[in-house]
Amino acid sequence: PSMVDIQLSLMSSLSAEHTPTGSISWLAAGINIEDSQDLVREAVHQLPTYPTATQKANIIAKQLTLQSKVQRHQDEADSFMDGVDILEHCRPYEPMDNTGLLHSFDCNSDPMDAEELDEEDEYIIGGEEVEEVVPHEDICISMPSRLKLGRGTNLGLGHLVEEELQLRRGQANDSLAKLQAALGNLAILYRQNLQSANSVHSETRARKAI
Repeated sequence: PSMVDIQLSLMSSLSAEHTPTGSISWLAAGINIEDSQDLVREAVHQLPTYPTATQKANIIAKQLTLQSKVQRHQDEADSFMDGVDILEHCRPYEPMDNTGLLHSFDCNSDPMDAEELDEEDEYIIGGEEVEEVVPHEDICISMPSRLKLGRGTNLGLGHLVEEELQLRRGQANDSLAKLQAALGNLAILYRQNLQSANSVHSETRARKAI
């Protein structure tokens, strides 16, 4: 079943003991936000070294949209996480992306001669420490899965942990379905274009398409 199917199933079987209401929709929204973060990181990664104004504007628009979603999700976190401070109990954030491959992006990229980065990722400007701003695509949003193993149950959030686990299974099913469709499309391109190529030029063009 897809994540939407599982979400509907969970909502239809919701018992009165599950409080506050709306937790399943909140969890599903969090998973979708994480997917949006991946897309924004990918868009930033694909920026050329010297992006055009239009490319910068597109990235900013995506980041602002993401910022609104993240802020709304974080504002609702207290009511669903029973006031648990996610930063106090969460696992260390380990991004999957190789940040060394990401292009730096700043519309007003004026170098600050008087700054240096210390070991705690804080800027030192004129003797004052200024905490580095984390892009919204890299923010660790409040989700039960961010808690240390077993911590969610100990904090009385066992129902949220179980609901998220089921939604994650649906997310995995969705990803596998997309992968299967992509592989099917590649197989069609291979069969229709590459195998029927009758010259080096057409074969090269077919390989690029694949």
